[in-house]
Amino acid sequence: MMKVCVILGIAGALRSEELINLKISDVENKDNILVVHIPKTKTNKPRMFVVTSEFEGKVKSIELFNKYLSLRSKHTPHNRFFITYRNGKCTVQPVGIHTFGSIPI
Repeated sequence: MMKVCVILGIAGALRSEELINLKISDVENKDNILVVHIPKTKTNKPRMFVVTSEFEGKVKSIELFNKYLSLRSKHTPHNRFFITYRNGKCTVQPVGIHTFGSIPI
């Protein structure tokens, strides 16, 4: 979860609130790129950015993204993108602002 968060956060220069409000439907996986739509921003101007298959030439971002999504439970009652990852599996609890604030970059 942290790696995916850092990749999306850096690539899109996202604020904590934008990461929290990110929905599954806001991220499109198109072959070897991710197209991310940020509909609700602090400035009230929707944004969009793209993440390529290799982030900074070292991290395979698409593989990490797909792996993270595959861990997500089908019984998750909401569509927030980031959910808690604990003990090798994802729970249904969405990630909160304090968790994002504690991620070391």
